[in-house]
Amino acid sequence: MAPGKSPGVHVHMSALNGESCFPNVPRIMTGKTQEQKDLRASEMRYRRLFEAARDGILILDAETGRVVDVNPFLIEVLGYSHEQFLQKAVWELGFFSDIVANEQNFAELRERKYVRYDNLPLETAGGQRIEVEFISNVYLVEGHKVIQCNVRDISERKRMEEALRWETALFEGHVDNALDGILVVDNRGKKIIQNARFDKLWKLPADIIANWDDAQQIEYASTLTKNPRGFLEKIGYFSAHPEEISRDEVELIDGTILDRYSAPVRDRMGKHYGRIWTFRDVTEERQREIKLFEALFREKELVREAQAGNRAKSEFLAVMSHEIRTPMNGILGFSELLAGTPDLPDDCRDYVKTIASSGEALLRIIDDILDFSRLEAGGLKIELSLFSPRDILHDIHALLDNHAADKHLEFCVTIEDGVPECLWNDAGRFRQVLLNLTGNAIKFTSHGSVTLGMRPSSVSLNSAGSAMEFFVRDTGPGIPEEKLEHIFEPFAQADSSISRRYGGTGLGLAISRNLVELMGGRLDVLSEVGEGSEFRAVLPADVPKDSTPALPVRGVEEFVETFAANHPLSILLVEDDPVNRKLLILMLRKLGYEPLVARDGVEAVEIFRHAHQDCVLMDIQMPRKDGLQATSEIRALEGSTFSMRPFIAALTADITTENRRQCLEAGMDGYMSKPIKRTTLARTLEQASAAKEGSTRVPVKNGV
Repeated sequence: MAPGKSPGVHVHMSALNGESCFPNVPRIMTGKTQEQKDLRASEMRYRRLFEAARDGILILDAETGRVVDVNPFLIEVLGYSHEQFLQKAVWELGFFSDIVANEQNFAELRERKYVRYDNLPLETAGGQRIEVEFISNVYLVEGHKVIQCNVRDISERKRMEEALRWETALFEGHVDNALDGILVVDNRGKKIIQNARFDKLWKLPADIIANWDDAQQIEYASTLTKNPRGFLEKIGYFSAHPEEISRDEVELIDGTILDRYSAPVRDRMGKHYGRIWTFRDVTEERQREIKLFEALFREKELVREAQAGNRAKSEFLAVMSHEIRTPMNGILGFSELLAGTPDLPDDCRDYVKTIASSGEALLRIIDDILDFSRLEAGGLKIELSLFSPRDILHDIHALLDNHAADKHLEFCVTIEDGVPECLWNDAGRFRQVLLNLTGNAIKFTSHGSVTLGMRPSSVSLNSAGSAMEFFVRDTGPGIPEEKLEHIFEPFAQADSSISRRYGGTGLGLAISRNLVELMGGRLDVLSEVGEGSEFRAVLPADVPKDSTPALPVRGVEEFVETFAANHPLSILLVEDDPVNRKLLILMLRKLGYEPLVARDGVEAVEIFRHAHQDCVLMDIQMPRKDGLQATSEIRALEGSTFSMRPFIAALTADITTENRRQCLEAGMDGYMSKPIKRTTLARTLEQASAAKEGSTRVPVKNGV
């Protein structure tokens, strides 16, 4: 359309306060005809658009190059006032110098009729450089040429485009340099981007790479996998379910294993644009996992074998303990009875004492081996109770004083100020540790003294609270510094000649340190060659408020023939070994009892069915029916034939924790380990008598 016939004739005429918006253009129409009214309305519409436009608009007189009008937006963008624009030649404005620098340039602009610049730099009144899109057109208005210049600030768009280019470059850089293979497709499955790692993982030829979006090429990729049908089903599934996320593995025919991850691509508003697939080579990882699994399997097999070995060792030790303790019961028991024989010649009494001490030494070796085995297997438990450490120290002194006197050693007990009356710990293990340390000190000291004592500890334990220190000091040969830590190792001695001179297994100190650590403390030694040694056991001294006192240890002199009168009981003794049976009968008679006797579990149940005894002393390992089975059957009789509950105590040469647990679960009330001393037997009968006094015999209806 020719400029003279353009609708711009109406667009570029507007009225403002009754005058033309182009003051240099003569008005040729006057009056208020309908045509004039229509024209004025058109000019008003143009003025509103002109002022509200979000692009800058500049109207120039094509003949003179002077500014006829400028809209508010361009004034705002460039920062000049309305007066600075009007009646100035365009080349006088300065900021359009790249288009028109003088009158001659303007003539060229006017003759070209249409000019467009996409990235025209301008400088605002504040000195800020912006980029604009510039378009100029020449129009005829009422026979007069005008030039309309549209100016659009594209600085923000340019910044956004630059940011987008940067983000795109960054994304492409990540994709191109990613260690994973990446494929991004649009909603129709057409490839958008695909990196070189993807091509390498799939080992795709160039023609396949170029046509990845073709279904035929997807078919080709499926032939590279060990499960082509599964590959195609996966592709087809996500075509029908584009919103789902998936992760699985694809194994190629050459053995390569690819970890495959697929997820939809969405914008922040949640609009779905396509799908991304990532592939990672996990072949080496899977091979390592297989090797690790095989190693773990082998390790478990070794653990099972070791556990089986430990079980076999434990079973062997339990059997050996039982087989050795059974005859030891007879040796020590009859030695005790023989030592109490009136008018026994002194030399015979000395022989009996030697037999008993030798038996006790052998028993300690057996106990050390069993303790060490249980410590190694983690099966030794601490039994907490409230006890008096003073009493135990004095008992040890009374027990070992004769040994020290035989070597002409001074043996004393020292208790310093500030020590508590009671400790909350395992009294038996506490006694075992101090007895072992004191016995060693007496054994290895040839002259001088041995001191057993306790004092407040100057060394703090890891746990909060106070601590007590128990020490054994001697004037023996001392231990070289380089040997100090080794003496706590199993089967270790400070000097190999010691085992030949003094004997011993070398387990005592190793067991003692482990026991002290189980009791929450620590065991150390200070020693100097030629001066002697001091072993120090530091133990917690705090006592819980609800702690239960341990039963007091009573002397053997209290258990005489009048014992039965003070503790009346009917007793059934069940023992298959004739020597032990004879010994226990004699021990019970010495206490004033006349027991019924059964040789195995079958006889025990039958006797008890007809004679309801107050106390049953039950051997565990017996032919035909063992003690656990017999106990269970006796407990079953309580609810069917009588209501009185007998006190049942185990007699066993198996002193393992598992055996004790089985006895208690079977319904036993007490537990005595062989060899059985008269004091232990008497204390058990005391418990049985107390249980009898606390129960009442009430016949059961329809019972025997």
